[in-house]
Amino acid sequence: MTTTSAGARLSNQRARPFLLGVGMVALGAVTLLMYLRRVDAIEVLATLFFVPVFVALVFWGARGGLVVGVLAAAGYAWLRFPAIDAVGVGRFVGLILGRAVGYVAFGAI
Repeated sequence: MTTTSAGARLSNQRARPFLLGVGMVALGAVTLLMYLRRVDAIEVLATLFFVPVFVALVFWGARGGLVVGVLAAAGYAWLRFPAIDAVGVGRFVGLILGRAVGYVAFGAI
């Protein structure tokens, strides 16, 4: 693309790596802060599940983001399975549904 009076425009070829870099830094910072604050390890891993959702969104668009978002939701439910087995599903339904909606919405946006 060319420059305009409003400033330089990024081509799609240059915007993707930039967006990916900024997104990775943001997700990494959130994950690091959660780790340093000693948040439950499963929740830290759950935050890292946003990384493949974001990568899929950047490279394959909303369809790829949605597919990987659904996979991330299934992965989160699988991570929570031992606790569900120990105390029952009732305490985790809201948590799992909330994460699932977050992954799928993040993949679609």
